[in-house]
Amino acid sequence: NIDWMKLGYFWVPKNLIKSNFFPFLDPNEENPRVTLDILCDKDLYSFNLIYYNNRLFGKGTRNEYRMTGLSKFYRAHDCVIGDSLKFIHNDRLEGYQVEVLHKNTSYEISKKILERPLIIQASWAY
Repeated sequence: NIDWMKLGYFWVPKNLIKSNFFPFLDPNEENPRVTLDILCDKDLYSFNLIYYNNRLFGKGTRNEYRMTGLSKFYRAHDCVIGDSLKFIHNDRLEGYQVEVLHKNTSYEISKKILERPLIIQASWAY
């Protein structure tokens, strides 16, 4: 069992990438990446969305998307295994927000017109 909190990243499913929730990463570029400024509470964090695609260039075995740079965020918000992250893309502000949903906290998914929520648990919900 892997402790993703210690690794500081998580995998992003390809079908989620195709949904355009996150910015486009050009598959013709080797290991393209984008830095996302993400607001949580009143603090701003920088996460990296990276398409590790070296297999497509004959230089390795990876062909996967990852969100990296989360270690500081996990520590600051006392994240533990079993917690969930709720990503919100605010179309109006052209930005992202994230909420930590601690495993002992009940929650409801926001249905606001300007928000598209994404919740990361053991699997993804969109």
